Amino acid sequence: MFLFRQRLICVGYESLHQHGNNQRDNTYPVITPGEPVPVPYPVPADVDTNDIFAAFFAKVQDKITLADDSSIFVSIEYLITQNRLKWIIPTIQNRRSTTIIHNTSIIESVKPGNKYFVGIGLGRSITSFGLAPSIALLTKKDHLYSFSYDGLTKMCISVHIGKLEKDN
Repeated sequence: MFLFRQRLICVGYESLHQHGNNQRDNTYPVITPGEPVPVPYPVPADVDTNDIFAAFFAKVQDKITLADDSSIFVSIEYLITQNRLKWIIPTIQNRRSTTIIHNTSIIESVKPGNKYFVGIGLGRSITSFGLAPSIALLTKKDHLYSFSYDGLTKMCISVHIGKLEKDN
């Protein structure tokens, strides 16, 4: 197989020492302006053009690890095709140990039980005035029982309210 190189050469050869250069006694082609003449250039027999094209159009994907120890991991993944870098993906992982702080708060909840309330009620109407001490019981199941006695008007009031609704 021959590849053709184009050079401007003349058909004749002259010696270098004829031009006043006595360093070497070799003959070189004389380059003169004119038409380019193809000159065969021998290619070594072990070069395969198909292998060159296959290598040129092949996709080479690789991953290089730059650092891999207990504190950090750094790598680069890339793709090369047609003698060009198509993409690159760096990977960085911080492997330093993290400190996890666990805080546990123990809150002792109040055990449900009966609650007692004591108070005074004041009231007024057009004809009378009322003053009544009162007592209330809140049970474990959120039932409220209330009892009041007005000593001025000699009146007794008892109230039962079912299960109380709690706001969240």
